This record gives sequence, C-alpha cells and structure tokens, in this order.
Amino acid sequence: MKLEVERAVWDLAHRQRGVVTRDQVLAVGWSPWALNRRVQAGLLRELFPRVYMVGAGEPPGAREQAALLVAGEGALLSHQTAAAQWGFLPPASGEPIHVMLVGTERGRVTGLRTHRVRRLQPEERSERAGFPLTSPARTMLDVAAVVGGRKLERLLSGAERSGLVPAKTWPGLLVRYRGRPGVAALRAAMEIPKGPAFTRSAAEDAFLDLVRRAALPRPESNVALESREIDFLWREECVAVEVDGYEYHRTRRDFDRDRAKDAWLIARGFRIVRLSWHQIVEEPLATAVLLGQVLARGGPDAQAARPAARAPATAAPATAAPATAASATAASTTAASATAGSSLPPSPPSARRPGVNRVQGSVALPELSPGASPGGRGGGAVGGTTRRARGWP
Repeated sequence: MKLEVERAVWDLAHRQRGVVTRDQVLAVGWSPWALNRRVQAGLLRELFPRVYMVGAGEPPGAREQAALLVAGEGALLSHQTAAAQWGFLPPASGEPIHVMLVGTERGRVTGLRTHRVRRLQPEERSERAGFPLTSPARTMLDVAAVVGGRKLERLLSGAERSGLVPAKTWPGLLVRYRGRPGVAALRAAMEIPKGPAFTRSAAEDAFLDLVRRAALPRPESNVALESREIDFLWREECVAVEVDGYEYHRTRRDFDRDRAKDAWLIARGFRIVRLSWHQIVEEPLATAVLLGQVLARGGPDAQAARPAARAPATAAPATAAPATAASATAASTTAASATAGSSLPPSPPSARRPGVNRVQGSVALPELSPGASPGGRGGGAVGGTTRRARGWP
C-alpha cells in the first residue's frame, strides 16, 4: 500500500512538470506528517504556499505550473508571462509569474502577480504547451497597459515575427478594444515606422547634421535610381547610405527587401553602408570616421587606379605593332556604347580627388583643416580620431 501511494505521488508530479499541491498528495494517501518529513529532508521544495517541487531539479515550466495550481481553477497565464509563452518577449527569470483570475475575489498569493477581471470572452482564452493563457491579441493589449518604451517595442516586434498577430490585423484589434487600457499605447507605438523619435525626417536631420559637423561633402537625399529609392547618395564616390531602425522593428519582409536593395546597388558598383539610429546619435564620431574612410576610397576610376601588385619583369617583345587611330577610335566607341543608358552615376574624372591622401596604394583619411566648410564638394573629410575628438561639437 505504501509503495502504491509513493508511485501515485510521483506519477502526479510527472504529469504536472514535477509540481504537486498539499491537497493533492493528502488526497492520494500521504499523511501531513509524511509530507512535512519529506519537506525537511529536501525531497520536496515549496515554490508557493502549499505547492511543492518534487526532487532537486526544476524542469521548464515548473513555476508557471505551480502558479496556476496555487491560483486555483480557471486561472490563466497572462501579461508578460503569457507574452513569453507566445514568444513575443524573451523569458525573464526571477520575475513574478503573471496570472489572470476571472470572476473571483481570491486574495493575493505571495510570489504571484495577479490580475482580476470580471469576464473574459471565449476568443480571449487560449492554450499553449498545456498551459491555459490569454490569446495573443489579448496578451498584447494587457502588456501594453502596464509597460512602455523598449519592452513595448519588443512586444510588437515579437508579435509580428511570430505570425500570430500579423501587422495587418492591428488596426482591427485597436478598434475592437477601443477605450480599454493599453489601446492608446499600442496605437502610439504602431504609428512609429522605425522606432522611437525615428521618423524619416528625424533620421534625415540627424544624419545630415552628423555630415555637417564632420565637414563631409553633403550627400543627395531620397534619391530615385530606376525603381529604387536611396536614403543618401554620394554619386561620384559611388557610396549609398541607408538608415535603419532598431532590429526588433524589422520584419522578414523588410529584411528580404533590404537584402535585395543591397544586392541591386552592389551589382551597379555602389558601396552600401547601413547605419542605425544608435550609430548616428550615440556614436557620431566613430560613424563619421567610418564614412570618411568609405568616401576616401573613391569611385570606380579611383579603385582601378590603385597600384596593383608588381608583376615579375618580363622581356619586352622585339617589335610591337603601333596602335592605329582606327583601333583607338573603335575602343572608345565600344566603351561609350557600354555605358550609354546605364543607371550608374558618372565616375570622377581623376583617381586623385582633393582632400584624399594615398600612401603606397592604401587609403589614408584626409587631414582635417580647422576652417573646413561643412558643405560642398570642396569641404574636407574627417581626419584622425584624436584630432577630431577634441573639437567634436
């Protein structure tokens, strides 16, 4: 009989991720004395009042299971805990478990974050990995009502990446829950296309201000090249800059579109530089130096004019056929026809441009003159980081 009781307790723990309640083990046949003795011996560990972990380990989901058991029948995982279960937020160890209680006045439970609601619609209930929890849409709404800033942005990005709450369904979600807590925060966050304070005009202003302070040549903005639109372009240098928002606002469609644009630009001879809001605002000096280095490399003609590795000397042929005017004319005609109608920007007339120092085939940043004008092609570029750091605005 004793062996059967022990087996029943272990089977119960196995079905409940290693967790049992006091009432359950007493119902199976343990006495209060037997329960207390196992707790004192370390065979049972109390997670919540009257809820125990069997054994020394703690399998995944044990605390969530214990929270539901102590909260009672009808409880659901909600808020940040449900968001982690859906994959909207990363799991957070050490934070309290969020549980929703529907139509009950049960008291608070130590170690739990309880949320009481009078009613919950059937479509707002769901199940995942064996846990009852709030639906993806309801979870988004609940979390938006209690968090803000970066955590709310991560929530939106995770929801879209998961495919459980596609972005196209968000407008209907806002209408459905109109007037409830969290709707205003969700609406405000969804209307920001590339992150906080990161509208397209703000990105342009911040980047152009960085270019001005670094005394770099001013690029063209929002340039249309065939069917593509480029954020910033230096034509002669064949350098394109794209300003991206935070990664947790990027969807797979955005990612694929950006990769396609990069490949399109590279195939046409451009060098592509992608900058984040953090690089522009928080690391302006390093970003300016990076841009100066890229611009100093020059366009296609400058690339071709760099010294190549010296080949072993070979004996010159005894006679060489003189070049004829006809062959020179044919070569120039062929080159002109090859570039006619191309979308590539014009290459600079010379491999050496003002302000660019070249040392033994490598590129050195141009020296920064104290009186360099911020705009125009004649403006200097960023010099050594030590010199510029002292005078950085």
